[in-house]
Amino acid sequence: MTLIHELEDVLAEEQNLLLTGRYDQLPDLAERKARLADALAQNAAKLPTKSVAKIAAQASHNEALLASARRGIQAALTEVKQITQGEHQSTYSKEGMRKPLSRPVSITQKL
Repeated sequence: MTLIHELEDVLAEEQNLLLTGRYDQLPDLAERKARLADALAQNAAKLPTKSVAKIAAQASHNEALLASARRGIQAALTEVKQITQGEHQSTYSKEGMRKPLSRPVSITQKL
């Protein structure tokens, strides 16, 4: 298997991990990807333009997936923070309108 094919396989695996939410496996994969990218960079002048374009497109797509995952994780962390700090929560009705969620009354509020 050529370096190009190995990198394409790693990028495909990375895409799969991002789409299935298995973020814990990304660091090991990133190391493999970096090693392959370094090896390819040393032979950049010999690489077919079409292969380089394909790898670049795959990497760009994965970068967008990673950015989306990061935004989702940030949104979840913000939501958890708001819940734990007792801030007002809301949801959407079946009509798509925002509506408040009622918070349960805590024991200390009843006393």
